[in-house]
Amino acid sequence: MLVLTRRIKQTIVIGGNITVVVLGVERNKFIWLGFAAPDDVVITCGELVGSENTPHSPHKKTEGMLILTREAN
Repeated sequence: MLVLTRRIKQTIVIGGNITVVVLGVERNKFIWLGFAAPDDVVITCGELVGSENTPHSPHKKTEGMLILTREAN
């Protein structure tokens, strides 16, 4: 696993065509991440992969970027 430190509005590029942007942090608990990826890339929350709660369709992309809120740890 690669571990990086990023600040708000800094990005990480994966494979040259997937961009992850740190959009915000709330009280060191929640992290807002934005994902920009080609339409053929499916983005799903890790805790849903392989579970019966996996959505039937991937998250909807808004204006080319999927925005998720994650809790630290």
